[in-house]
Amino acid sequence: MQIEKIYNKVAKTYNQDASGKVLDISKRRALELALSECGSLQSILALGMGDGTDLLPYKEHYPQAEFHGLDISENMLEKAKDILECKTYHGNITKASAIIEKRDFDFIIAHFVTAYVPLPDILSECKKLIAKNGLISILTNTMASFPVGQSLIPTLQKSSNPFDKLVACHVRKILKTVYVPQDLNHLQALIEANGFKVKATTEKDIALDFTTEKDVYDFLIDGGWFVSGLSFPLLPQNLLRKICGQLVHRHFPIPYKDTMNIAIAIAEPK
Repeated sequence: MQIEKIYNKVAKTYNQDASGKVLDISKRRALELALSECGSLQSILALGMGDGTDLLPYKEHYPQAEFHGLDISENMLEKAKDILECKTYHGNITKASAIIEKRDFDFIIAHFVTAYVPLPDILSECKKLIAKNGLISILTNTMASFPVGQSLIPTLQKSSNPFDKLVACHVRKILKTVYVPQDLNHLQALIEANGFKVKATTEKDIALDFTTEKDVYDFLIDGGWFVSGLSFPLLPQNLLRKICGQLVHRHFPIPYKDTMNIAIAIAEPK
């Protein structure tokens, strides 16, 4: 599976430097919202648990809880086992209920997975795994993210360079296959339309400031924020990485300043 291979490689680098800063800010905001809504928790499941760092703050606040995590990347799961005592599962979120036998989780976390898995599919699996009075935490970036980066697409389309036009076409196709919501209102509407009631929401714009081309590339590619751009079945990852590097070199303004919009919701089954 292409996305699994990509994330097995990204596992070495994604939670560091600027990417780690964004993840930390997002996690803190999600934790604050969860603490405002949650009482005692006995079992917590992370769908798309990554390297396990997403669960560490919950371990601190709910030390008595049993922790479980599913991820498509075995390399991510290996890193998680090194830092957290938890039961792990390898597989796709869309098949979570077929992989995980437990059916009464108090709290389910689905953070930064909506880019690759449609939210209705995530919520469908949550329905099968959550306790009657359980809660879910959805954290996602939105299509309002990277406005400066997205503004480069028309420039590429109008370029006389065939390479630029090809890259623009690829990026536009990728954006059409990304499942993140348009904004917080869209996130709420999707949750409500798929069997859950929203209890609390918040959002935040996170400033991004990069001083070198390498910083931009490391964040977008090695940080995992544009790994969807590496999903091209007819081209090897190494070539796609070189293309992304050329894209940054030729078109991104340095220093590069942009913003990421994140939306967070706590919801319960209807």
